[in-house]
Amino acid sequence: MMIRQLLLLFFISIFSTASGTITLSQDEQDYLKEKKEIKVCISPKGLPLFGYKEGKNIGILPEIMFLLEKKIPIPVRYIPIKTWEECIRLTKEKKADISTMILASPNRHTHLIPTNKVIEGSIGIATKINEQLHNDLTEISFKKVTLLNGQTSISQYVKHNFPNLTIVMVDSIEEGLKMVIKGKVYGYVDETFSLAYHILMLYSNELKIIDRMNKTPLHGSLGIRKDEPQLLSIMNKAIDSTDEQEIRDIVHNWISVRVEKKFDYTLLVAIVSVFLLILLVSLYLIKLKQTELQNLYLAERIKLAFDGSRDGLWDWNLLDNSVYFSPRWKEMLGYKDDELENSFDTWQSRVHPDDLGEVLKDIELCRNDKEKIYENKHRLRHKDGHWVWIYDRGKIQRDIDGKAIRMIGTHTDLTTEINLNNELSELNQTLKSRVKEEVEKNSKHEHMIMQKNRLAEMGEMLSSIAHQWRRPLSILHINIEILEEDYKEGKINKKFLDNYIKKNSEIIQFMSNTIDDFQNFYKIDKEKRLFDVMEKIKSVSDLKLNQLEVNGIQITKEGESFNVLGYPSEFQQVILNILSNAKDALMEKKIKNPYIKIVVSSDRDKGYIRVSDNAGGIDEKRIDKIFEPYFTTKEENGGTGLGLYISKMIIEKNMHGELTISNQGEGCEVLITLLFYDQRRKRRYGSGTLYLQNDH
Repeated sequence: MMIRQLLLLFFISIFSTASGTITLSQDEQDYLKEKKEIKVCISPKGLPLFGYKEGKNIGILPEIMFLLEKKIPIPVRYIPIKTWEECIRLTKEKKADISTMILASPNRHTHLIPTNKVIEGSIGIATKINEQLHNDLTEISFKKVTLLNGQTSISQYVKHNFPNLTIVMVDSIEEGLKMVIKGKVYGYVDETFSLAYHILMLYSNELKIIDRMNKTPLHGSLGIRKDEPQLLSIMNKAIDSTDEQEIRDIVHNWISVRVEKKFDYTLLVAIVSVFLLILLVSLYLIKLKQTELQNLYLAERIKLAFDGSRDGLWDWNLLDNSVYFSPRWKEMLGYKDDELENSFDTWQSRVHPDDLGEVLKDIELCRNDKEKIYENKHRLRHKDGHWVWIYDRGKIQRDIDGKAIRMIGTHTDLTTEINLNNELSELNQTLKSRVKEEVEKNSKHEHMIMQKNRLAEMGEMLSSIAHQWRRPLSILHINIEILEEDYKEGKINKKFLDNYIKKNSEIIQFMSNTIDDFQNFYKIDKEKRLFDVMEKIKSVSDLKLNQLEVNGIQITKEGESFNVLGYPSEFQQVILNILSNAKDALMEKKIKNPYIKIVVSSDRDKGYIRVSDNAGGIDEKRIDKIFEPYFTTKEENGGTGLGLYISKMIIEKNMHGELTISNQGEGCEVLITLLFYDQRRKRRYGSGTLYLQNDH
């Protein structure tokens, strides 16, 4: 037995010397020889502090313990636990030697002695991204916040320093943050490592860290049992011999920002930070102004299209009963724009008494039936007293709860048509000119529909840009938050500064590129030109990428591209409609592992573009109506019902194709067959076809 003990002591000494670890006293070596293993339990709070992956411990605390473990010449055994209370109980029962981590001051666990400082942290508040910052934390008094069950030290600290807060206890970080998002509480209080990690991973578009609740950093330590003084001495030696930079690297690798060795560039960092902030704000305001001007231009274009047609436009707000009538609408009744008030009574008082009851009935039916489109023919009194026959059409817009909030439609003057029907026998000789007139009218109407759909798409694109921008803005905000802490501690050097500037410049450039892509998408092509289809597909999908990723939708593009002759912006409009429909279907049906796949291929004289998803396909009862104008399956989400109708018109009319629908496989597949273009001979080969298929 004596020989075995001497051999064990010999190997401990050899291992300690060979590995360059800590120097132990004879008592400490004897202690470890008898101890044989150290039992550790780690707070199972979750990432970034602690988690599991492929059967291994991961996170900030396991990685720090790994650094310390390498300096101790006997094995460390980790005891799996389900709660922090279980860890504390095991140390009280002497079934565990170390609890990780505890606050060094104040120490709430009297049976444990804290080691030297292992890590510094702060207590922060996560709240909605639109909440204002507070110069004085007393401003949040009497608000309601959530705290995590089991975090005794943090709970007692908050209750002692902020007694007027109303505290709601939750069982998980996710539960606490969701209550903030739903507006049930003002904020969620926790250490800033977990706050920063969960906001970046899950809620970068909705939450932010607005402040730190502790004036001085909190020191996290290992909790050593009081009856193990030799172990306390050994662990302090291991902690003191560990490079603080290694610990900072571990922390910052988990929460985005990396801190290197100390170097004081205080003034330079302040100047650069202010410059970057001014540059970012200036760029944002310039791009916002450009976007506003483009929106105004598009709105004026649609207004001119309506005013130039023979249809009048009306827009009725069902919430406050306000109404807009276009100048053409008033002109049908013999009035100038300023001669009629924009009010519901202006219309109702001029409806023929024999028609009013039926009209109001049709409007009410449309408001109550989500599938119904409003249509009615009635008479309106002209300024000079005669009656004008009107064909009235409209559609209801609903909120997310299905409540009707808006009704928009058109008036067509049918007086001329009705009179012409009575005189049809006398007008046979003018049939050719009337056909030409109708073709021109339909052309204008199609143009109006395309402009209306384009405006709707602009809203979709602006939504995509909002998603594209929110995450980088959140990252910039968190980077600045952590930079301020590192600046106060003087932990900044030249290498860190260069890396910080490079990363944030890349974020700003990414946001600028997003705006440029948006501008290029809405440039109007005046002439047909040769373009690369994969290039245009990539441009559209890149704008939608962040919006798809936020909803967990994977998008892939593959194959070899080809060139076609046409209007690139119209082609991108078709691709955007297809991607938006696929995204909406995947989200509405809550598909697990959703994806959108784009495959480009070609043969001798034709090119093919296949866009497929796994959303389950189109209802067979609706499939025959899918290309009708104003038909939509997304009334509750404000769908216009024009997307596929416009796509069909672009592919078949402007690109000489055909569009059909079938069901196959896991979901919907859109097949676009386009013509190659021989630029030397200036002629097309093959026939253009667009097929919309559902994989069953």
